Amino acid sequence: MFERSGKIDFGKATASGMKIYLMTDCNRLPFASLGLAPPHTSCGSYAPTILQLLDRPKSRRLIKRNAFSVYLSGGDHPAGELILGGQDKSKYRSPLEYVTIVDKTFPRIVLSGIEIGTTFYAIKGYNESSIDTGTNTLTMPKGFKAFVMQSLRTGGERPYLPSVNFLMRGTKGKLLSLRVQPSSYVSKETEGRCILAILFDGPWTIGLPAFIGRYSRYDWDKSRIGIAKVK
Repeated sequence: MFERSGKIDFGKATASGMKIYLMTDCNRLPFASLGLAPPHTSCGSYAPTILQLLDRPKSRRLIKRNAFSVYLSGGDHPAGELILGGQDKSKYRSPLEYVTIVDKTFPRIVLSGIEIGTTFYAIKGYNESSIDTGTNTLTMPKGFKAFVMQSLRTGGERPYLPSVNFLMRGTKGKLLSLRVQPSSYVSKETEGRCILAILFDGPWTIGLPAFIGRYSRYDWDKSRIGIAKVK
């Protein structure tokens, strides 16, 4: 990795002198990361974008808190927005329900189970999952492939597929549900077949399909992630 610097435009505001890190000899498809998660020890001295914005004199800060929100609406006219430093209550339907982050080094929450249609499977053993805005799929351990694929074999067309429901441990021990509709986890239909945005190479990662139709707020200072439906 090597360092460059530049500016980032946020609507009418501009942050100059931002450090940008480029990668060489990458053995995977090219990707871009905004750097919204807390710094990980494996990243060395590379500072996430959101911390760079906070590490400025008060008079030059564009944001006040180590938090951000994302909302994505689905349907025929999808739209979305990234809100740095806080939230926009006009974008979601109350309540905003929170899940607790149990591992700050790589932000993870606790999964209690997964439900596909009416079939429930309790998750035992290693049951931590990341809720990652930068992942394009739902990712599960390889051992769940047979259960998931068997539960989904109710029809080859999107309207007949069941929803995938993640049950998570919320704040104060409450169990929260994050339901992903087939319109979100089916990435393509062709010749009577559905291509799913689901991978079975672990670890548990709840990615992009779960964000469609939802508003999520990442509050790193309070170690929690809030989830609600978009308006």
